[in-house]
Amino acid sequence: MKNVHFALEKGEIHAGKSTLMKVMSGIYTRDSGTIEVKGEKVNFTSPKQAEKAVIAVIAVDRSAEGGEVVSHIASDNIAGGEMAGEHLVSIVGDGAQVAELEGVPGSSAARERGEGFNNIVADSLDVVAKQTANFNRAEGLLVMGNILQENPDITGVFAHNDEMALGAIEAIEASGKDIAVVGFDASDDAVKAVEEGRLAGTIEQNLK
Repeated sequence: MKNVHFALEKGEIHAGKSTLMKVMSGIYTRDSGTIEVKGEKVNFTSPKQAEKAVIAVIAVDRSAEGGEVVSHIASDNIAGGEMAGEHLVSIVGDGAQVAELEGVPGSSAARERGEGFNNIVADSLDVVAKQTANFNRAEGLLVMGNILQENPDITGVFAHNDEMALGAIEAIEASGKDIAVVGFDASDDAVKAVEEGRLAGTIEQNLK
């Protein structure tokens, strides 16, 4: 089997990790190829096995830790967070109370998108709540509901990805409030929500 390309797609947390380890340990045999990590951070428990198997690891979007990565292709998440901050400020105005729904703690996307957002809003908006919803729609719904109870005067929300943003707007719609939500990723569902006027915006950084 020559020139094999193993693409580990984003899915459940750590999805693809077992496949990766099987390839590295020889359970799945191959003569040459690459492993591409898309969307989720993977920690190699034995990087020497990958090196011994002459497997090139390419990380797309998120970083891969614990092993040698020959290439890391990523959009500028800090710039994207800044774009989200600028857009939210333009909608809610200076001094408004807003909330931030954060992604998986420690992930490069959550860290960098949050950094960019706060670079912009630190001197213009009052970020009264920051809570993680782990890039998950159901958690976004739950966390947003709790934030609304504790902070009834917020007028804007930035979510580190569209899944959390879509969960947030469900909670907001159920409350009857008018709150602008900005997401990140430009997923199909988010673009549709923008077109319907339910979502205030989403950041697209499409790697082609």
